[in-house]
Amino acid sequence: MNRPQEITLLVGLGLATALVCVPPWKYTFPGTLRIERPGPYALVFAPPEVPPTEYFLNKSRDRWTVEIDLQRLLLPVVPVLVLTLVLLYLFRTPKS
Repeated sequence: MNRPQEITLLVGLGLATALVCVPPWKYTFPGTLRIERPGPYALVFAPPEVPPTEYFLNKSRDRWTVEIDLQRLLLPVVPVLVLTLVLLYLFRTPKS
């Protein structure tokens, strides 16, 4: 692996790691009709709390849970990993 590939790999993995450490969250209400509301971005080790706003009206605030929103998380992570792989391929040294 040459120097540009090493730099590309470190930057790509660093960006992907940063994106995974601060994921998007969603609020969910369990039941027959599962309700989901998008939440903020927050650290993995410090998830957000359910806010007491009109957004969650007519539902018990205690029953809402907070989960990582995988769809919103993968939206930026996948392109970063794909771009990293493409750049690794483009920066390869040709065989003699």
